[in-house]
Amino acid sequence: MLTPATFVAAFPMFADVPVADIQRHLDASVSEGAFDVAVWGSLYDRGLGNWVAHRIVTEAVDTWQMRTLAGDRPGLAAPGDREVVMKQVDTTVVSYSAFVLKDQVSNPILRTTFGQRYRQLMRVAAPGGIAV
Repeated sequence: MLTPATFVAAFPMFADVPVADIQRHLDASVSEGAFDVAVWGSLYDRGLGNWVAHRIVTEAVDTWQMRTLAGDRPGLAAPGDREVVMKQVDTTVVSYSAFVLKDQVSNPILRTTFGQRYRQLMRVAAPGGIAV
């Protein structure tokens, strides 16, 4: 079973996240019913870990965006604010695929690499699909 300690061991980039927040996301994810050990089998901890990581990141981004929109961080664009498809400054070019952005809007699981990994694991664990 995944605990905050085993979550941080598997995802060390979340070491600074309060244990209570990790536990809250673990509890909520399990109580929502998407994580049945019988379905996920040996992929349970990896699937749940990636899902919880996705939730933590999206919650932080959403909070950051709300503070930005409220004026707490004037002059900074929210991470999801990507109307520009290509921008070049000197020799640096940044571009975003319109198709990827469209997919991220229509399927929020694709907003993070953790969500994308979760989706890949979900397809292995339950090839027929699971509603999340």
